[in-house]
Amino acid sequence: MKRRLLLILLSLCSFNLLFASLTGKLIVVDPGHGGKEDRGATGTILEEADINLKVAKYLRELLEECGATVIMTRTSDRTVSLAERANLANRVDADLFVSIHFNSMKNTPNSDFSIAYYSAYSADYARNVADYLIESFKKYVGTSGDAGPGDVYLMREVKVPAVLGEPCHVSNEEREQWLNEEENLKAVAIAYKEAICRLFDSEIPELNLEAVEEINSWDFNIDCSQNIDKAFAFFDKQPLDVEIQQDRLFISVPENISPGKYFLTAYAIGKNGVYSKKYTKWIQFNPPVDSVKIEIFPDRAPAIAGSYYKIDLIPYARRHCVDKEPLSVKVSDGFITKSGNSLIIPYMGIDEVCITVSYEATELTVPLLFSGDTWVEVVSIHSDDGTFLGIIENTGEPVTISYDGYERVIYNQTPVKPVSFKSIRVNRTLEGFLKGKKIIIAASKQKESFEKIAQILQNYGCDAEIVIVQSKRDEINLMRRASSVDFIFLISLNINLKPRYETFFLSDEKELDRAIELLKKAGGIG
Repeated sequence: MKRRLLLILLSLCSFNLLFASLTGKLIVVDPGHGGKEDRGATGTILEEADINLKVAKYLRELLEECGATVIMTRTSDRTVSLAERANLANRVDADLFVSIHFNSMKNTPNSDFSIAYYSAYSADYARNVADYLIESFKKYVGTSGDAGPGDVYLMREVKVPAVLGEPCHVSNEEREQWLNEEENLKAVAIAYKEAICRLFDSEIPELNLEAVEEINSWDFNIDCSQNIDKAFAFFDKQPLDVEIQQDRLFISVPENISPGKYFLTAYAIGKNGVYSKKYTKWIQFNPPVDSVKIEIFPDRAPAIAGSYYKIDLIPYARRHCVDKEPLSVKVSDGFITKSGNSLIIPYMGIDEVCITVSYEATELTVPLLFSGDTWVEVVSIHSDDGTFLGIIENTGEPVTISYDGYERVIYNQTPVKPVSFKSIRVNRTLEGFLKGKKIIIAASKQKESFEKIAQILQNYGCDAEIVIVQSKRDEINLMRRASSVDFIFLISLNINLKPRYETFFLSDEKELDRAIELLKKAGGIG
């Protein structure tokens, strides 16, 4: 044991000479557990909450000797909630959060190994610290183990680089005796210190998101250090295409990402295998308009006073519709009333006019012709639930409005102005609304009315079948068939079935009308 302590002290002396200063680094040290209600793992004579605090105090002293600023989540045996610990680290924007723990496996009392966790969502140098901790634990504590992601509260909620170490098992009697010596607790602190210093002595990749403001194109740059081997960037969780170009990252936004506000995340891995911090920033992605869809109403406006054209401009950034108004709108003769992306061009005695619209680098010219004296009404058609179906133009002649699944309407109205706009609704029809669907009507005995129900459903376009359930075998057969059927009506039966869509429980066949309404709501239409 004395020889081991001597080796540790010698290592410590050489270590202080080898590693660079931690000046400027802010480290939060978190002694796990604490307080009367949370003692953590316990051995025969030791409690984890106490030895966590002792190691943390030794570690604070070692880190401060190297120039670091250290904040502890607790400095006495008191209760500190997990939320308080996480909030502290996030509030001070620490360079590293280190949570100190010891393990326990009382069912296997001879167990003694180390673990080091980083966040399961980590894309930062906490991964490296966790690896270094495993090596340091082996060197100073004598345990072997693994580093990996940990889906525990602190690793989820701490947003700065965070690690949680468990160097050995307090439930192991021999190890507990070892931990009962202050010099060995100092050795554990040295292990933490060495892992931390090893990271900050490394060449850590750096990115600069400060210069990235609103992104107004499909490509943008992030300045970075020149020691990067791989780099990654995301809008929310959507990956971006990244190319490394010496001291900058050239980033392309894939075309499937629509304009909007995103949480930009970027990180890099150095040529030495060390991760950068995870850099984040809210960003507005606002690419330029490169095409414009134009809708002109009516098809032909008369050349008389009170006539006008309405133009709706629908701008696109690649294949995404965007909410952008034109930079400029000009008319060759007359004037324009503009409201957002809608234009009104009145007849001013000139039959031919041209409208020029500019969106950033996109410019288009729209010719308009006023002719004749026939009044016209533009009619928008909507379903009874408000779904837009289409547009017709009425000049006073009867117009047939016909859409699949909706009642046919003869529209016969006289326009009341040279140009006017109107909206009407049409009702759904049940004809064919169950087309292609499979339905089973199941009951405990046959009735003549079931045939009528099946016939009515078949008139709606579905394949309706009657199944009589009188035994357990019948019930099992129905259960086996359920997954291949869209809807099932159970009349005075209570069986747990899983059809493609839904099972309807009916008290008797008279509830058919209600069942059809349920089918509509369940999405049977269409």
